[in-house]
Amino acid sequence: MFTDYIRISLNNLRQRKLRNFLTVIGIVIGIMAVVALISIGQGLQDSVREEFEKIGYDKIIIQGGVVTYGPPGSGAERLTQKDLDVVNDVRGVDGATAGSYKFTLVKYKDNEGVTMVSANPDEDFAGMFDELETYQIEFGSPPDKNERGKVCIGSRLASGEFWGEEGPEMNLRSKFTIAGGRGNEKEFTVNCIVKETGSPDDDSSVYMFMSDYRELFNEPLDEFSVIYVKVKEGFNVDAVADEIAEELEDSRGNDDFQVSTMEQVIDTFDQVFGILNMVLIGIAAISLVVGGIGIMNTVYTSVLERTREIGVMKAIGARNNDILVIFLFEAGTLGLIGGVIGCAIGILLGKIVEFLAHQGGYSFFEANASPELIAGSLMFSIVVGMIAGVLPSRQASRLKPVDALRYE
Repeated sequence: MFTDYIRISLNNLRQRKLRNFLTVIGIVIGIMAVVALISIGQGLQDSVREEFEKIGYDKIIIQGGVVTYGPPGSGAERLTQKDLDVVNDVRGVDGATAGSYKFTLVKYKDNEGVTMVSANPDEDFAGMFDELETYQIEFGSPPDKNERGKVCIGSRLASGEFWGEEGPEMNLRSKFTIAGGRGNEKEFTVNCIVKETGSPDDDSSVYMFMSDYRELFNEPLDEFSVIYVKVKEGFNVDAVADEIAEELEDSRGNDDFQVSTMEQVIDTFDQVFGILNMVLIGIAAISLVVGGIGIMNTVYTSVLERTREIGVMKAIGARNNDILVIFLFEAGTLGLIGGVIGCAIGILLGKIVEFLAHQGGYSFFEANASPELIAGSLMFSIVVGMIAGVLPSRQASRLKPVDALRYE
């Protein structure tokens, strides 16, 4: 009976606890690596996707040059007011807003550090926060277009975390200095504080008027780093993006720019994370192979030790299939035990990485150990164990009763 197979298999495993424990370590390490690495990779992928989705699928980002990594607008080529006008005239565009970015030195009291300064349009400073849902005002309000010299800051600057341990807090109306071009420095006043996004770079940024930005960094009046486009409801975003690319190429006389929809950006990240997850699974699979070999070795040893026992079982009526199933159950059980322990440790490691990420300022990250991942890992560990036990189990089932009984 099925219950008899289980009872005999578990009884045999209990008699060799130390050896079996050492055997399952390989499976534990393999499954632990699979669960931890995939939960971290999947969690990172889901977290990044969620942040991009907050921006909205109806958005298009235009950048100068080719940008693969880094913040929007980090390409070498610049966009101009003429480009912005061309984009605004494209059918299906609900509105286009230009922005600029630069990393520079900020000083507050006796502390200083390098962070990103982002320029928002003078006529619609608050509009940038309305359009990009990732950035929300927590305290204060965006400055009016006539309030030059007033800025918004990220939560890490406000809390003092940006400056290091026990760094000074910055509140509404706090004054600090930003270094500009050609040794230029200017004092700014905090008018609003942006709610934490979970990204240390964004949470350490300064958001100012475009006119203040150009004056601070001696930037040309008609140049920008990036253009954000919102597509009208009912229009196909990809079609609008293609038309923008065609119009800009005709206007500029070159294709030294990049037009990306949010769906394209998300798909690119999904592809990168997909490849990363495959690499991580491949690395973890090496440990599973080692664990499978360990199970095979243990079952072979068990067959040799229990040759006379196999002879007795066959002498009293046990069939070849009965012997085969018993040893396969033992191998599968070893795999299951290793899988359970490995899953538990893998989930724990994923949560440790999540905690460390939160401590480092990446509060948006969450390790994702889904039920499908756990169930799949357990099934895989059982299958690995049973496959590893096939050959020694077949050898045990084919022993002749007379030879087995005479075995010493």
